[in-house]
Amino acid sequence: MDQNPLLRHLRNARGWTHIEGGAFRIAAAVLLAVLIAGVGMLVYATGGIKYVYSHAMYLALVLAGLFFGVPGGLVAGVVGGLVLGPWMPIDTATGELQRAINWVYRMFFFCLVGGLSGYLFSIMRSHITRTQWVSERNVHTGLPNRMYLERAMRDALRRQTLSPEFLVVVVNVDNYLEIINTLGPNFSKPLMTAVYERIAGCLPKPFLLCQYHTDRFVAVTRAEGAAETLRSVTAVLRRSFAVEDIHVYVDASIGMAEFPLHGNEPEELIQKASIAMHAAMKKGQAWSIYDRSADAANRETLTLLGLIPDAIAAGEFRLWCQPKLRLADRRYTGVEMLMRWHSPGRGSIPPATFIPHAERTSLIHLLTRWALETSFGQMKIWLAAMPELQMSVNLTARDLGDPELPQFIDDLAARHAIDPRQIEFEITESGIVSDQGSAAQLLQTIKQRGFRVAIDDFGTGQSSLQYLKTLPIDHLKIDQAFVRNLLTDRRDQSIVQTVIAMAQGLGMEVTAEGVENAAAVDYLAAQGCGHAQGYAIARPFPAEELLDWLGSRRGVQAQ
Repeated sequence: MDQNPLLRHLRNARGWTHIEGGAFRIAAAVLLAVLIAGVGMLVYATGGIKYVYSHAMYLALVLAGLFFGVPGGLVAGVVGGLVLGPWMPIDTATGELQRAINWVYRMFFFCLVGGLSGYLFSIMRSHITRTQWVSERNVHTGLPNRMYLERAMRDALRRQTLSPEFLVVVVNVDNYLEIINTLGPNFSKPLMTAVYERIAGCLPKPFLLCQYHTDRFVAVTRAEGAAETLRSVTAVLRRSFAVEDIHVYVDASIGMAEFPLHGNEPEELIQKASIAMHAAMKKGQAWSIYDRSADAANRETLTLLGLIPDAIAAGEFRLWCQPKLRLADRRYTGVEMLMRWHSPGRGSIPPATFIPHAERTSLIHLLTRWALETSFGQMKIWLAAMPELQMSVNLTARDLGDPELPQFIDDLAARHAIDPRQIEFEITESGIVSDQGSAAQLLQTIKQRGFRVAIDDFGTGQSSLQYLKTLPIDHLKIDQAFVRNLLTDRRDQSIVQTVIAMAQGLGMEVTAEGVENAAAVDYLAAQGCGHAQGYAIARPFPAEELLDWLGSRRGVQAQ
């Protein structure tokens, strides 16, 4: 490692450092001397200058140009010319010597070949050096890039010039795209150069630092005093950057991995430091250290997400349902559709282990459309036996940004001849609040087409009375967190009573989720709650079993 990696890189172009070493140059000079002398002896031993063996001198001239450039080629030309010059006979058998014009001309030609070889090799060396230099620089900022860092780390590990324990630190500019989209791409170079310089100013020497990606830097520094180094980097990045007379705040996340604790190869250490950086970003922390357990969970999540498309095609997903009870007459009037995944190799996979992660990707659209198509097909079967049945299907926040979803739903209802008023779409509070503009537009479209809209898990998200006023909501579902201890917690009772009264005042239906005993059912009915859902009513079961389940309870009051 070097105190200034940029100067080190410029001084030692990859592929030529060994040629410029002092020991190698001495060895090369000795080799050339032996080669030139050897050619002279070969020419003399084979009969003199008139024979073809004198051309072997060109090998020494070309090598001299390669090793020592133009000066080396010229010196080799002079020496070679003298070795085959005035003392070398034309024919050793007769002892006839060369005329001066002959060996002088030969020496001139040797110098020309040696000098030209040195010149051409110098151009080639310069071109290779420049190509290598460019390949190890970011094309936009000119800063050292990923190739530079990984090569430098491998070289340092091989030569054992790194300290026994060192850190790989990844610094990500989280709001880079926001800055560039606002101020333009020309702002990238001065901004990232300024960030680079501030980070470099905090790292104890010696260190390595590069712009690994457009919005990311990677540093290699000693492990000693790591906490202080990270605090310093965090502190300097929190100060605004004055770039082209514009003050910009940089929001950064930092992750680190330690050698050899977390890995032995550059790519592995950088990967694990990146994992730690993403963990810090998700948790809202300034920096984070690599955690093997979190990495294992992330790998499992990625594996599950990768299996979803094939699992859908293979029929591994199934729809379950959970009935809802109308409290006024204790009749089962609706069901909520639930997704279940049973993998032949992994067994039953709980929805909580894959749906939240799928929501962060476009896979959620694939899952939602499968759920909608299957639910509508199942609803058509149910309606033949229960014409008044209501069905609820969950939508995610990401689904609310799908402009094609309303038409897709409309087509499903028309294909299966289902009255839109018998279909209700549930969306969580957090899903609405995360992008209220898009949510309002899509929910209005769904509502205009006759479908119903419900707020799921009401009370646990970022509750706002404003969206209850402005959004086309038909139904509030009180989260089970307020229902589970309803009979023993007076605060839960007050909250439930307030939500019921508010919903009734707004003309909305109310369902209590997580109802686990008959006493809670009676309490909710007494408070005017419209519906109840939970284990006291029914546990979830496969959707195709609903009609048999209802048949077994026909004429029996729910307890």
